[in-house]
Amino acid sequence: MHSPRPAFSQNNIPVIFCTDGRFLPYTAVALSSLAAAARDGYNYDLLIVSGDKILSEARQCLQASLGKKENISIRFICIPESLRILTDKLSVREGYSPVIYYRLFIPQLFKHYTKVIFCDADVLFLRGIEELYNQSLPQNLLLAAVPDSLPYSGTEQAQKNFAAYTRRLGLKTPFSYINSGVLLWNLEQTRNQKLDKQLWQKLPLLPKPSLFPDQDVLNLVFQGKIFYLTPAYNFFAQEPDIRPPFSLQAQTCIQARREAAQNPAVIHYAGFAKPWFYPHAPYAAMGWRQAAQTPFYDEIVARLRAHDRRMQRRWTNTVLAAKLYFYKIMNKLSGGHYEDKILHISDRLDINNYWIKNRFKKQEEKL
Repeated sequence: MHSPRPAFSQNNIPVIFCTDGRFLPYTAVALSSLAAAARDGYNYDLLIVSGDKILSEARQCLQASLGKKENISIRFICIPESLRILTDKLSVREGYSPVIYYRLFIPQLFKHYTKVIFCDADVLFLRGIEELYNQSLPQNLLLAAVPDSLPYSGTEQAQKNFAAYTRRLGLKTPFSYINSGVLLWNLEQTRNQKLDKQLWQKLPLLPKPSLFPDQDVLNLVFQGKIFYLTPAYNFFAQEPDIRPPFSLQAQTCIQARREAAQNPAVIHYAGFAKPWFYPHAPYAAMGWRQAAQTPFYDEIVARLRAHDRRMQRRWTNTVLAAKLYFYKIMNKLSGGHYEDKILHISDRLDINNYWIKNRFKKQEEKL
């Protein structure tokens, strides 16, 4: 496959997104916010990676979302069929798609790039991405990212469960676990140290079921080679469910989030509470204002209403809770064979509960 070269000869800032047809409208919102925050004197090299060829009409809409700026280039990279077949065989959690694995191809696809930024498509840029790109990485650290909130959010039992999971993953502490939604990645050294091959070699060795396989394997392979960024560069829109008791490490993370909340650079709508389905979710209003600047706005509104109708037809919480209880019993009797089903039902129950809590607020929202 032809490997793209930097779009600009000077001040080139490559930003990579992995997406598919389902996520294109929300990718456009991210691109529109990036263009709005772009500064003169920098050149933005945007690379959209997808599994299927994006139709010309959709490409034009994505281009239109950027406005007419000479210092922004956008190109579309289609994953080769041989690689796409590989990802299609891998398991994904409910609500996800094989696209989550495409980021693992980045060192291979972009051989002419030394350093890149990778972003999930469910982000919103409030400040210029050049701030992140200009971060200096120590020579022995190859990946810059923000620690996840999982080690200090949820019940005490949930925190213990996650700590046990990270031990199974091979991490020394759960607080070293990063969220892969925003990455500053030294590709040259990743290839030189053959870590790009380890990403695929260690993927089958992850615990089963894996919480976030793409993210888990990045944590495993780059352990000890990660530079930890301030949460401002990957600020989770949904407030973590923080409950005492707090360890010293948890207090440090909580304080870092509070400081980042004063001036976040990149909002990440991580989790299921996406603003396009929950307009009253935290930081959703600014996402909708940006969506109105894209050609996909009407489609995003239509998807919101379709989501409401779909949720109304879902099972009640009683049925979901009963099914979850049944699978937990079966999991104990079988020695852990039902863990993947428990994960899926728990996700669905969380989504259902969140929707019920916010549905009446959402119906009052004027779109």
